[in-house]
Amino acid sequence: MKMNLLLKLASGLSVLILLTACGSSYESKGDAAFNSAKSTSDANTKRLLEKTAYIMYHNAILAHPEKISPRLRERFIETTLIRANLVISEGTAGMDALPLYMTDIDKYLTPDAPENLKTMYANFLLTLADSTVAREKMDDALQLIDKALHLSANSAAATKRESLIGSFVKNKFDEASAIFAEAVKNKNDVRGLLSAEYLVQLVLKYKADYPGAADLLSKARVLNAGTYSAYKMVVDGKPDPVVDKYDIMMAVPTKSDKGGTVTLKVSMFNYSYNPLRMRAKNFFLVDDAGKKYQALESSKIDPEILDTEHETTALVLHFPKPSGKIASLLYENEEHKSQKFFY
Repeated sequence: MKMNLLLKLASGLSVLILLTACGSSYESKGDAAFNSAKSTSDANTKRLLEKTAYIMYHNAILAHPEKISPRLRERFIETTLIRANLVISEGTAGMDALPLYMTDIDKYLTPDAPENLKTMYANFLLTLADSTVAREKMDDALQLIDKALHLSANSAAATKRESLIGSFVKNKFDEASAIFAEAVKNKNDVRGLLSAEYLVQLVLKYKADYPGAADLLSKARVLNAGTYSAYKMVVDGKPDPVVDKYDIMMAVPTKSDKGGTVTLKVSMFNYSYNPLRMRAKNFFLVDDAGKKYQALESSKIDPEILDTEHETTALVLHFPKPSGKIASLLYENEEHKSQKFFY
């Protein structure tokens, strides 16, 4: 067994030595390796020949970048795709070589390239999208699919896009629902409720009308009113920036309504890079119609300056009673903004 493997490797190396020794140019050496790879049945030899062809075509392009024929361009792209597909099949979308291969393909793939070459690249992008979504990078996967659609208008890319989104949102919604139910069962477990709130917002990001998602988010927000929506605490890695868009956290543990005034006791944590100047005029209640009601000057703001990575639990905010249902508390101060939703 070992002897057969050694003989195959030796045979493959012998072929490579002969190929790289003959010919007057890098391109001719690439052609020799490329054609031999097409005809060989031995997997190891084929791989070595394909790698040699890729290297030789690349060298040919680098040697005379101003004289790249359409044929050389196409052969280089094809062998680059072979290398890229090999990396995907044996590794993951996170392999360092893939962006380099894609940069070269994007550089040399011209609009007048043969359709079969564009289709090859589109198929590679779809395979890469599968690997990418498996790493929880849905936005990146969709960009790859959209790129494949632009290259080759085939139904496979459109179907895959719809399928990936459908599968992703279903899995996230099912996960959010299970976590929410368990959190409620465990006396409104804070981490569970926060996870559910985050996950269902991911669902709504990709499918705004997903059945039951808006209702689940509302239920989670009601129970999370007194908790910071600090998703970093419950997400492995970096939270989605569309969902985790505020670096100022607010929580409203108590809310009272007397006469024509609504009073909120508010905790606030400053995760931003700048100290915050806090004044009553920076806080608003927002009703279900989107109308804003500014905090009254009688509100208690302590401290007036909230430094970075500091918290205050001593905000008592008074507002005129909104005409509609109270939807959220809003903080706005020039470029700084945060919003805490109540349902």
